[in-house]
Amino acid sequence: MGLDLCKTEQPLLAIAVDSSTARHNLHFAAVLGTILCLLPTENIGENKVPRLFHGHQSAFYLCVVSVVFTFTGSFTALMIGDDSKTSRFCSLYSFVAMVLTLSSLAYVLAV
Repeated sequence: MGLDLCKTEQPLLAIAVDSSTARHNLHFAAVLGTILCLLPTENIGENKVPRLFHGHQSAFYLCVVSVVFTFTGSFTALMIGDDSKTSRFCSLYSFVAMVLTLSSLAYVLAV
């Protein structure tokens, strides 16, 4: 019957962000990246931009960059594989980038 003085509490985000979040974000980024490549495009200046993003080139670039960040963060979290602070940070990073992707898509669809 000893005292457990070394017991530490995990932060709230440690419970919410785990490997399943990283797995879902990885699948989301892969599917959305494939969809962005398959959308019909039009030439605006010298750049090919999907017709969905007509008039919103910066939103398209934001979407592409945030998909790359989502994929990179979730892939890194899954490659680390343990429950360390770095892995949780990468999972959270990919989740924030995924929210940014969805918000840029919502902006384009709403305007």
